[in-house]
Amino acid sequence: MPSRSQFSKGDRVEARFRGREKYAPGRIEATRFTGLHHLYDVTYDDGVRENRVGEDLIRAPTVAAPAAAPRQERAYLGDAAVYTLDDGIARWSVGRLKHFLDEAKVPHGDVVDKAELVARARRVVEDRPDLALEPMLAALESDTKEREAKIRARVAEEKWQHLEDEYNALKARVEEAFEAKLEAEVRALREEAEGKARKTRERVAREVAARQVREKFEKIAREKAERERAEREKAAAPPRAAGGLPPDWEEQRDASGRPYYVNHRTRTTSWTRPGAAPPAPPRPAAAPLPPGWEEQRDATGRPYYVNHRTKTTSWTRPAPAPASPAAAPLPPGWEEQRDASGRPYYVNHRTQTTSWTHPAAAMRWKGGGP
Repeated sequence: MPSRSQFSKGDRVEARFRGREKYAPGRIEATRFTGLHHLYDVTYDDGVRENRVGEDLIRAPTVAAPAAAPRQERAYLGDAAVYTLDDGIARWSVGRLKHFLDEAKVPHGDVVDKAELVARARRVVEDRPDLALEPMLAALESDTKEREAKIRARVAEEKWQHLEDEYNALKARVEEAFEAKLEAEVRALREEAEGKARKTRERVAREVAARQVREKFEKIAREKAERERAEREKAAAPPRAAGGLPPDWEEQRDASGRPYYVNHRTRTTSWTRPGAAPPAPPRPAAAPLPPGWEEQRDATGRPYYVNHRTKTTSWTRPAPAPASPAAAPLPPGWEEQRDASGRPYYVNHRTQTTSWTHPAAAMRWKGGGP
């Protein structure tokens, strides 16, 4: 809520004219509120008016205002005011009074009291009114110039205030129009940016969808080409010399044309052709480790050996496990074969697997036999 005004129209106050230090008596003629401050139009007792005076430059009267002296009647000859003799003489300065008495050859000695000088001047005027004509005209001219200067100053002040008010109003209108235009331009730029962003998102979405469709078609085309190539290779491959496959088995080929075999009954696959001897496993670089040992390597790649039964490690490769007795019989489904170097290995025709270890020895290591 706005602060309440301390003064109202018609209040007697004292104000600092144009911010000066001295306060002058006057009266509030009008009040204004700008939204932040209260401003007042003050007419001073000397007739000068000042507009838009701040509340910090006004105070209540410190002493009671003296009663206004009754104005003496003035007679007007055209635009020039003619003062009465009493009014004119009373307004003379001490110097002018002494000069008048000197011209009238009236002794005044060392009188400094203005009232006594005024009384002597009035007695001279009563006896010789013509002597007061020239001083009265000079006083009238001086008073006229003083009043003219005050009027000009008041008019200039009011003109300046009027110009200031018009400037503030024009400035407010220009700023309001400029802010409205600026807001409209900002809104247009924001809408344009949002439109461009929306179009960019739509274009990116279309490009991503098109790329996904293209990749999908390319993948389908590659898979189709691989299937056609595999079928051509399968058709062009010579017939195998071996006999037919056991029941429930079927030969198929992968993407590279390599054959593999599917058992539809057990739903298993195998790289080895059913009914044929499985290929010999590749010969290891070294003899197999004894049961419970495992070869590992450190950060530099150097091999070391771990015994999981005794929880120990060794840099030295342990001796291979002793070969199983040659006379030990093979379990059912197993068959002994030899590789190109004559080393024996064992084939399990049931599981289609091979092993370098005799099945009986493997069973003893697992605890399955003596």
